[in-house]
Amino acid sequence: MELVGTVIETDREDHRRFRVRFQCTNKEEFEFFMSPAIKPLPVDEVVRVWTQPIRNEDGTATEGSALIHWENL
Repeated sequence: MELVGTVIETDREDHRRFRVRFQCTNKEEFEFFMSPAIKPLPVDEVVRVWTQPIRNEDGTATEGSALIHWENL
């Protein structure tokens, strides 16, 4: 999924990931997970992010999405 907006909050979930609250330009809010290996998202700057559903080993979707890429606008 492609989203455009700003980061509201980033919380460290555990040693493997962060939970990001994101508000789109249309005021709709989303949450997704982000790996610590990805460059941190800037707060209060408009960015474009791409997420994908998190899947189990058998390929079934789990609850939640993961950030795969972002860029400044």
